[in-house]
Amino acid sequence: MLDELPELANLDEEPICLHADWAIWRIGQRFPAETLAKFRAGSATARPAWRCALAEQMIRLPETPGIEAAVVELLAGFAGFAHQRVAADLLVIVIRALNELRRPDEAKRVFHEFHGLLPKAERQWVRNALDRKLAPSGFAEAVAGFSIGEICSERILMEDRDEEKKEKKEEDEEEAVAGRRRRLRFLGSA
Repeated sequence: MLDELPELANLDEEPICLHADWAIWRIGQRFPAETLAKFRAGSATARPAWRCALAEQMIRLPETPGIEAAVVELLAGFAGFAHQRVAADLLVIVIRALNELRRPDEAKRVFHEFHGLLPKAERQWVRNALDRKLAPSGFAEAVAGFSIGEICSERILMEDRDEEKKEKKEEDEEEAVAGRRRRLRFLGSA
């Protein structure tokens, strides 16, 4: 199952991505060593954008031997894609992951080794991004309390499209009423 979920997590449709992301996280919580092994096996040939997602998933795993090395391995072949915008994102995610894993010396080493491979503008962006203190994503805390039933049957992560349509209809009706009132006031003053 873990083989198919990354494809779903990579889609542009947010509700599907959220569910796939949750499923990957859930599998990782239950089988961290096996999940990390799968991530590592696919990381060498992964596109840079997928490597970013892998880094984010790796940092969500419970303490598992090899996470630090696996996160750094995501930078394999970095020189070949350093000109792509996503390379800067990947470098920031990897450095932040290493810091979260309490490996600041390794984070500094990675910064010095890979930062200079980026185009000048991207180097500046990386420095700025690393200077900003971001709050943790809170993904694990946000989804940890949901059961499989709530995620799958009740579709708790899905936006309620019917509710959105209802709200839009009410807004349109309110705007129509306001427009009629403005016309009546205009006609009454004429």
